Amino acid sequence: MKTASLDSLKLLCQCISPVNNKEVILSQEHLSEIDWEAVVYCSGQHLVTPALCFYLKKKGLFSLLSKEVQEYLELIYDLNLTRNNKIKEQLLALLPDFNKAGIEPLLLKGIASLLGELYESPGIRVLGDIDILLPEDKLMIARSIMLEHGYTYTPGLHQDIVKKHKHLPAFVHDDQPVAIEIHRYPTALKYNNWVNNESAWNRCLTISLKSGVIRLPSSEFRLLHNFCHCQIDDKGYLAGYINARQLLEWVKLRELYEEEFDWLLIQRRVKNNRSEAAWNGYVLAAEKFFFQALIPNTTETLLTDFFMCRQQWSIRYPGYRKINKKMVRAYSFISEVLSVLLFNYHRGFKSFANVLWFSFKLMLSPKWYKKKWKLYKSIE
Repeated sequence: MKTASLDSLKLLCQCISPVNNKEVILSQEHLSEIDWEAVVYCSGQHLVTPALCFYLKKKGLFSLLSKEVQEYLELIYDLNLTRNNKIKEQLLALLPDFNKAGIEPLLLKGIASLLGELYESPGIRVLGDIDILLPEDKLMIARSIMLEHGYTYTPGLHQDIVKKHKHLPAFVHDDQPVAIEIHRYPTALKYNNWVNNESAWNRCLTISLKSGVIRLPSSEFRLLHNFCHCQIDDKGYLAGYINARQLLEWVKLRELYEEEFDWLLIQRRVKNNRSEAAWNGYVLAAEKFFFQALIPNTTETLLTDFFMCRQQWSIRYPGYRKINKKMVRAYSFISEVLSVLLFNYHRGFKSFANVLWFSFKLMLSPKWYKKKWKLYKSIE
């Protein structure tokens, strides 16, 4: 089996970068000796294989690959294009009933990029699910519509705990390609002061499609949500991990909407939310891996340097990577339990006592530990 290396990841990011860097790639020493199979393997780990196929062709570098690798990349790209078209139709089928009920879903993350045409082709972005944000008073109406369309879900959580989660349990359908997550908040509640409902709906765009109306968040919200979701909410900064798929999306957002961003205002918000080291690390990673210009006033702090070092350690040293993952999983596991209790403590003694008792019963169940540990093990 091929293994991903720091060199493979760097070359992968250079290849999929929207920046016109063909000459930089071609000028690399020992170009003819590059292990393209390792680069392709790395692209699979980061879910950017379709992007690798598209941008290598766009940059005129596709011919550097062997015939077998070319055929493989084209197959993956074509399959993803077909899948994304089905995902789009999956959402469009729900819009008439949503709109009839007064619901104009706000699209988040990958589905926003797909329908908002962030990329040059709908086959570039790999989607894991459909994320939509709805007002609190529309959640149960949307749930009924989903059930009417043949979707199912498994709540499996006490009502008080469900209210703390950023989205309802995922809705799945046997005949549809992906699950649909209906969000009540864009991020976990403990990060709600950073990227919240108010900023999501503020300056959002209304888009008319063939079957109904959707909303797209502003470019600034999408940029901040990408950072918060990947580096804060999903513990990327804590783990010292860079996700090439998410960072490519960040790079594309900056490429298309750079002139719309008030960097001084954004950096002030970052600083006020004590996320400066993580933010600067993300900006530096985009510069290091994708050749994107630094944002003005980006500074390297000791914590930022440590984050950049941990990126390299995670790629170079398998032993460190395994230990680091276990530490992050343990932290997330404990944080999940404590955040539930803290949230309900602020809601009042009765709510706190109920959830404390419910959580205590859960934590006495071996099945609960097994389920939660499997969940965190699945997060790479």
